[in-house]
Amino acid sequence: MKMDETTDLAGIETPPEPPMNDLALMAFLVGVGGWVLGVIGICPIAAAFTGGFSVPGCTSISFIAWITAIPLGYLARKQLKERGEGGDHLARWGIISGAVGLSLTILLFCAVFAAVMAGTVALPFLD
Repeated sequence: MKMDETTDLAGIETPPEPPMNDLALMAFLVGVGGWVLGVIGICPIAAAFTGGFSVPGCTSISFIAWITAIPLGYLARKQLKERGEGGDHLARWGIISGAVGLSLTILLFCAVFAAVMAGTVALPFLD
């Protein structure tokens, strides 16, 4: 074949994309949603405007979201292997975002507990 000849690719069909797994999408949305709620600032903005939504409330909602994202991601990956659906990257990101958020929240609670026990931080509801 010469360099100036073109190849006709009209007869080649690409395989269809596999359908997206719903659990993979949910794992991703719940895992990232926990970050959006608690860390990025949706809850502090809501607290500023409403005066009734507290940061501990947002932290607990984020904590529950991250706990939920991890098993959803694992269930999605199991379904992906069984059904041949798409969305493995979403399931993995759901697991990763849930695990990192959960780990950082636990470390934060441990650090606050250690500071309270050492007497360096006083919490108003403990007086």
